[in-house]
Amino acid sequence: MLDAGSWFEFLKDLFYAWCEYNDPKIRIREINEIIAWRLNKPLNLCSSGKACTHWFSVSPFGDVSACEYYNYSKNFGNIMKNSFSDIFQGKVYKDFEADQLFINPKCKNCKFFALCGNGCSRLRRIGNSFNSRGVYIYCEQRKKLYNEVNDTFNSILSKRRG
Repeated sequence: MLDAGSWFEFLKDLFYAWCEYNDPKIRIREINEIIAWRLNKPLNLCSSGKACTHWFSVSPFGDVSACEYYNYSKNFGNIMKNSFSDIFQGKVYKDFEADQLFINPKCKNCKFFALCGNGCSRLRRIGNSFNSRGVYIYCEQRKKLYNEVNDTFNSILSKRRG
């Protein structure tokens, strides 16, 4: 796994390279999400929705799980054996959904919560253990990136106005 400092530096460098290249056809998931947030446009990432309760993965064998990041460890059911109604009304899914909708107290007043949603639930920690009710491991670096992009965006806008 990429350490938090390297993650931030990589995305920051990528953002400035993207700005310099200035080709709107090139899209970078994390950067596009920040810009969409800044422009009050709909957000697309599952973490931006504050929960990954609307993104699913179906294996070649029909197993329905949270997403590929969970490595099929959260198996809600099988589309060849269960109806979608049964899958999404089942205990495994309902327990998963409750975990996903829990908002960590540290995140409640964060100015970036609408954008971040506490990141990928698979990468949240309480102490040294992964726990979906914890805090995203890249939280502080993500805030730095949001501020960096937001400041650059504001600078560009003020130059256009001035």
